Amino acid sequence: MKIKKIYINGKFLSVKTTGVQRVAQELAPRVISILKARGIECEILEIPDWLRTSRFKSFLGIFWEQFILPLWVGRSILINFCNVAPILSMRQQIVFIHDAAVYDCPENYSFFYRAWSKFISLMIVLRRDFIFAPSKFSAERISTALGIDRARLEVFRESGRHMCDYEKDSNIFHRLNIKQNSYILAVGSLQPGKNFPVLLKAMNYVLDSVCLVIAGGRDGLVFSSGVELSGDRYVHAGYVSDQELAALYSGAMCFIQPSKYEGFGLPAAEAMALGVPVISSNAASLPEVCGKAALYFEPNDPMQLAQQINNLIFNPSLRLPLIEKAREQSDYYDWDVAAIDFVEKLLRKVGA
Repeated sequence: MKIKKIYINGKFLSVKTTGVQRVAQELAPRVISILKARGIECEILEIPDWLRTSRFKSFLGIFWEQFILPLWVGRSILINFCNVAPILSMRQQIVFIHDAAVYDCPENYSFFYRAWSKFISLMIVLRRDFIFAPSKFSAERISTALGIDRARLEVFRESGRHMCDYEKDSNIFHRLNIKQNSYILAVGSLQPGKNFPVLLKAMNYVLDSVCLVIAGGRDGLVFSSGVELSGDRYVHAGYVSDQELAALYSGAMCFIQPSKYEGFGLPAAEAMALGVPVISSNAASLPEVCGKAALYFEPNDPMQLAQQINNLIFNPSLRLPLIEKAREQSDYYDWDVAAIDFVEKLLRKVGA
């Protein structure tokens, strides 16, 4: 079958960038370029500007995606990078589902978000759309949660190498009143699955001169109330720019990924790409993503986490091997390789 044109759901361009949107931002232009080289036109369909600025933009964004977008696409193939797809599309679509967290960790999300996500996922299954997941762990969990054959899911790669492209904004150190190489870094929203209370408890057993910096906001429309963190040695940077985040990664003594649940664990991949030593929980997808490039701890054991942090602080010889292994791991989790791999699987799926 000769495919003339493929569309990409561009709703991700109208919302604040989190991990899911990052994947779309990095893969979309690469996929377009690869398809063009194969003689297939590919276009991103974006939400009109007047909808983006409306006071009802959340509702109108859903309306555009579910009713206007499928009319625009017609019988063409549509790639949906961000968990949601228009259920009225006239043919099978490509849908990236990044995890099964609304099923596995429902307490992390608002009632509306859980209900909407489960409804959309059910419709994707009933429509027999083609599903991609970011890790073997996520593929298994999505298969179980949705009650579908694991063979229906393809695994795609994510990467943290986009962080290497940003010029580091060192002004962030002055703004937060911190010094380079005097802090450990964690990245993520303040919701229970990120497990930041355990990290804060671990700080009680870490050298007093070391502080904890957490970068990331909180989306009240998506996440439940989450947690509140406090303490003299804790700095909440809030939502930071990519340039500021690159600086925070590079200036950290190490990066901590304490999560109890991750579909992939993009911050850990970003830290590895920048050559920052990683300490990660051994939960969910994280051992798969970090491989031998991280020190691990049980997510419910703050003493074990503190021990791994102290190992890095007091044993500098541990750092270089971790950094070298991180570079090797990043060779596999590369956006260019990911895009090529995805296009090959996409064309096989649609019979092109």
